[in-house]
Amino acid sequence: MQQGAHESLRPSKRNSKNDPPQIFQQQEKSTSDSSTSNEYRSLRRKYLLLEEESFKLGRETKEIQDPLKSLEEEKLLCWKA
Repeated sequence: MQQGAHESLRPSKRNSKNDPPQIFQQQEKSTSDSSTSNEYRSLRRKYLLLEEESFKLGRETKEIQDPLKSLEEEKLLCWKA
């Protein structure tokens, strides 16, 4: 046998017996992608809920600040009189 022919019979490092079959590697990758997608969706949902809560608090704050501003203006008018 020639040396070159003998080398081609050796299993490549890519397909060594220690590596899991390619289908399992693809499943692991898709599971990883899936968990990453799920984590992203979860974080995105939390972000949107916090954004909505922030908007509501901002609106409530404005509803309180407007009458307060009016009272402060009345107080200043009373002091000037």
